[in-house]
Amino acid sequence: MHPNNKSISIRNRLLWSLLILISIAWIVAVFISYIKTKQEIEGVLDNQLVEIAYSLLNTDAGNHTTTINIINNKISKVPNNSKVVFQVWKNKELVSKSENAPKDKIAIKEGFSNLSGKKKWRVFSLNKGSIQVKVGHDFALRNKLVSSVVLTTLLPLFLLLPVIAILILITVNMAFVPLYKITDAIKSRSYNKLTPINIADTPTEVIPVIESLNKFLLDLDNSFETEKSFTSNAAHELRTPLSVLKAQAQVAIRCKNESEKHEALNNIIAGVDRISHMVNQLLLLAKVDPDTSELQLEMINLKQVATSVIEDTINFAINKNIEVSLSANDIYINGYENILKVMLRNILDNAIRYTDNNGKVSITIKETENTATITIEDNGVGIPKEEYNKIFDRFYRLPSNNKIGCGIGMAIVKRIVDIHKAEITLNSPIKGNGLVVNIKFKKNIKN
Repeated sequence: MHPNNKSISIRNRLLWSLLILISIAWIVAVFISYIKTKQEIEGVLDNQLVEIAYSLLNTDAGNHTTTINIINNKISKVPNNSKVVFQVWKNKELVSKSENAPKDKIAIKEGFSNLSGKKKWRVFSLNKGSIQVKVGHDFALRNKLVSSVVLTTLLPLFLLLPVIAILILITVNMAFVPLYKITDAIKSRSYNKLTPINIADTPTEVIPVIESLNKFLLDLDNSFETEKSFTSNAAHELRTPLSVLKAQAQVAIRCKNESEKHEALNNIIAGVDRISHMVNQLLLLAKVDPDTSELQLEMINLKQVATSVIEDTINFAINKNIEVSLSANDIYINGYENILKVMLRNILDNAIRYTDNNGKVSITIKETENTATITIEDNGVGIPKEEYNKIFDRFYRLPSNNKIGCGIGMAIVKRIVDIHKAEITLNSPIKGNGLVVNIKFKKNIKN
């Protein structure tokens, strides 16, 4: 990760996203409520003006003078601090008004109108013959009243927002509690404590991550255990030949007879050869034991691989006068050429090593539509059937084995077979002694 990159908190992102969305929704809700409430209150106030105007003109007086007197009597009963103003006009003459009403006309046309002057008025005008009644509100006082009622109505919404914010914070924190527990569980893991993480009470969305992590921990634990076993076994296997070398060197020092000294030195050389062989095998095992992410799949001609391996081991076979034969056509599989050669070389080397002089080793490669099979058969000493499964264990050697070796070769073979997702089986020849190794490959494998 780039050093300037800042880590992103899912909790904070979720929290702020919810708060922003809720705030936007709240603002929209408040705005809509404000508009609707304002319209409803203004409607109520307008209805009040209409009712007052009709109540003033609701008289059966026979003449205009009596009607005006009745209206004046009604107006006189209105308190001076009333928010409503009244004007009564007869034709173009102001004949009566409330004390808080101006002398100028506050409306010209009949019905509702808004008049702007020194003050702005909301007026309802009603005509009855030559008599005109005008009832109005001062817009400033009217708006103040509307705002007061609206704010009182919306006050619960204002108080609700911080409550919602607190509830969101609590809910988000509670939702992240399982993640905090998982974090603590991961922090408690170490190289000597790689137990799987318990997925009980784990959020569904996180379960795939935990399962993948548990698989990784299991693989890592198995890898550590394998390496411990490998290191222990390697140390044990190296300790014996080194002790023998030391003993032979001490013998050589004490020997006064040249022939005995020569024999001791030959034993030292043989011991060094055995250790060199073991180290080479260990290096090969270390090379093929990790994952194959750095290996490149390619189309491989098995006949060419087998021919190359035979050429590498032919001198060993000639020294024992062993006949090595190959029966194969050009058969291709998808695989890793370098380690396939290592696998086949180990098998062929064992076949030659455990076959007596003047023996035979044959390699046959056959194919079907989807598979290719390599068969290596020898007429050597063979392996007891009960030992077939053990022969692939690291550092395992047959109790009767007195040949130079370290018990790693077949472990390498098994590992390479597994890398290619192939199958290996051991059998006895139909006739006589020896061993038959069959390796069946799928023609196409994937990384």
